[in-house]
Amino acid sequence: MVSDTAAQTARIGTVVARHVVSGDVIALVGPLGAGKTQFVAGMADGLGIDVRQVSSPTFVLVHEYAAPGGKTVLMHIDAYRITSAADLESIGWEPGGGELADDAVVVVEWADRIADELGDDHLRIELEHVSEQARRVTLMAHGRWIDQMAKLCCDLEHLKCHDSPEAAAPQRTSRCPVCKGDVQPDDPFFPFCGERCRTIDLGKWLKGNYAISRPLEQRDLEETE
Repeated sequence: MVSDTAAQTARIGTVVARHVVSGDVIALVGPLGAGKTQFVAGMADGLGIDVRQVSSPTFVLVHEYAAPGGKTVLMHIDAYRITSAADLESIGWEPGGGELADDAVVVVEWADRIADELGDDHLRIELEHVSEQARRVTLMAHGRWIDQMAKLCCDLEHLKCHDSPEAAAPQRTSRCPVCKGDVQPDDPFFPFCGERCRTIDLGKWLKGNYAISRPLEQRDLEETE
């Protein structure tokens, strides 16, 4: 299916979230800017999580998002910088999710980088650029998801991808993690409001103001976009 806006991509994520249970692994694959983090925001909304919490965990490798009541229901992993089994072990990952997925749904960005570690039961979702705004979203079922696909595809068929962004978006704005200002999901600097705040956030990493799950390496300082 084709998503015409970032808000519609998030809405697809919300529909997928209706079909997940604890222990599920959702594998997101796609280039930079394809909408992977927007998709996760939509999943968070579908699980009752404040989508303003959602940002790409590039440096910490994993974020935990909690629903009201404090229970973690979504583990958000960014595998872009994972290059070894030791990196995965540092966040508690085992094939198929392991302890990370005991009481949560695990969603992995750049999942193709750890394809051999995803386990037999996972839903692979590929996002690719069609135009500046449009994205093609392709779902590939593995394991238990094969039996779920008929119902999931039916729900996606009923999703009005060509509705207005106002009707499709589960949450129209997020909060910039630096200045707390409003950020639209389709902003080019999402989840930041602009280049200044993104640079400030990177500066905090370089000064050691954030704790990370492994030592900072030269590749962490390289521009990824």
